[in-house]
Amino acid sequence: MADPWVQQVIILAGAVAGSIVLHFALHMLFKFVASRTANKVDDDLVRYCSWPTLLMFPVLAALIAVPFLDVLSDTVVETIRHILVIVLIIGITWLCINVVRVAAGVVARQNDADKDKDGRRYRLVQTQLVVITRTLYTLIVVLGLASVLVTFPSAWQFGLSLLASASVASIIVGMSARPSIENVIGNLQVALTQPFMLDDEVVVDGTHGFIEDIVAQYVVVRTPDERRVIVPLSRFISTSFENWTRKSTLKIGTVNLYVDYKAPLDSLRERLREVASSSEFWDGRTCRMEVSDCTASNITLRCQLSATSAARADSLCTYVREQMIRFIAGEAPTSLVRTRTEFAGAAGQAIVNLAERFGVDTVDVKTDPVA
Repeated sequence: MADPWVQQVIILAGAVAGSIVLHFALHMLFKFVASRTANKVDDDLVRYCSWPTLLMFPVLAALIAVPFLDVLSDTVVETIRHILVIVLIIGITWLCINVVRVAAGVVARQNDADKDKDGRRYRLVQTQLVVITRTLYTLIVVLGLASVLVTFPSAWQFGLSLLASASVASIIVGMSARPSIENVIGNLQVALTQPFMLDDEVVVDGTHGFIEDIVAQYVVVRTPDERRVIVPLSRFISTSFENWTRKSTLKIGTVNLYVDYKAPLDSLRERLREVASSSEFWDGRTCRMEVSDCTASNITLRCQLSATSAARADSLCTYVREQMIRFIAGEAPTSLVRTRTEFAGAAGQAIVNLAERFGVDTVDVKTDPVA
């Protein structure tokens, strides 16, 4: 008759091996069924859930077989069972995270299909998806760790003593956990109230940039010169900030031109329209020129042009500014700002003669009969 140790080890190994074979058979069956359907959800489920379940099947088989190991003492059996329970909790946590990943992938694919129809809705859903998914990941991991801890008898005693201590210790723990709690609440507020979304153009503490990423503790803001500014998530909730694309990405850019009082405004407006029409960045909504200010020496022309985004508006303004400078310098020189000085009498005439000698084109002289 075989040694009882050998028999029970064979039983345990057989149970584990049988569970692995069963898992392999089920995996191949589900993979075959998934390949026959047009939906990608079942393919993702098979791909992401195969490894966690491969861990869980042998653990479940071992949990069933371990109580029948008569050759082991109760203490050893209980220790093995405890370890297997912890591994099983880890596997369940892993499985839950992957199920959330599959669900997020389904929403992301549907959202990508609607990207061209409504860009703002795409960014809104993408932001909610990122924030909610990462929040769920955090909660699943925390619950998994808590489940592992409560398997230890000492953890219950520690929890009871902590609650019974009334106390300074609990206050200290609460204060130390306050930033994390604020960030969790901040994540939920961002997901529900949508104060900003991915790719929104914002100004935070004087820093202008675009929302590049939202994580559990902070937000990454990408500046136009490709720097990355890390801003705590709680700051967006507790203080004010500017969101230039809250309702729409449409933007109106402004170009200021400083010209002389003799500038041909009609010609400049016509040229502005031609320049805007020749640019790929102009969306055709707004193109106007207005006199926004005047001083003793010049007037200020405010040119406003529209674009579909802030980046395109900036490129449009740069292009228009350059083309208008070329036009003023080459074809409308009377628009250049001039400094006028009035001279009188014989001294004025002498200055006129001197100016003509050196080729100065315009000198106005007022003759004063008294001088």
